[in-house]
Amino acid sequence: MDSVKVSDLSVTYKAGGGIVEALAGLSFSIAPGETCAVIGPSGCGKSTLLYSLAGLVKQSAGRIEINGQPLTSERPETAVILQEYGLFPWKTVYANVALGLKLRHADKSSVAHQTETIMRLLNIWDYRRHFPRQISGGQRQRVAIARALTLQPTLLLMDEPFSSLDALTREDLQNTFLDIWRRDRLTTFIVTHSVEEAVFLGHKIMALSDRPAAILKIIDNPLMGDPDYRDSPQFHTTCSELRELLRQARRDVA
Repeated sequence: MDSVKVSDLSVTYKAGGGIVEALAGLSFSIAPGETCAVIGPSGCGKSTLLYSLAGLVKQSAGRIEINGQPLTSERPETAVILQEYGLFPWKTVYANVALGLKLRHADKSSVAHQTETIMRLLNIWDYRRHFPRQISGGQRQRVAIARALTLQPTLLLMDEPFSSLDALTREDLQNTFLDIWRRDRLTTFIVTHSVEEAVFLGHKIMALSDRPAAILKIIDNPLMGDPDYRDSPQFHTTCSELRELLRQARRDVA
């Protein structure tokens, strides 16, 4: 899996006739196979950080290294999962999952095998002939995750992947993600607005300030991956620590 090292990363871009300072001097490192949950105020630059790691947004200053190599463009080993699924409504569930492999011109047998394997893993094989409008939001998100996993990425970037789901479906997909992570040990960044989700899914929890985003604190969270973590005293202690950190940052801005 991939290691990620970010050094003094800043991103500035033009928008609405002005200049937006999105990120300001971020530095951190994530070990291979770790997950990092990124949390902060709305509009602070969380998604900008994610798209920078994907090679989709160019840094204004600083450096991003993946496995010791500078990131200068998109990488085929990186997969991105969007909040709004990014599915094509006119394609079946199967066709949506297989799309990435077909775009990479994988042979038909590989497409068929990999697509079915991942769809069965995510319990959506029975919906393969359905269209996105015919399945639930949770199932659509499973389709988006499956499409990313068929590409066998070594770095997974997830932009608020479960935010539009109801609480029980959200917890179910969080558990599904953990099952996948235990299997593949993917290096993963998860952008979220949920304190509980950040604590449940992040080995490291990166709390960002308001824009331009700077790192308030990176919290180590060694119990991540324990399926019973939500019910433990340490989970609630870490949630309280993170919530207070974000509240204090908001008071400082005000």
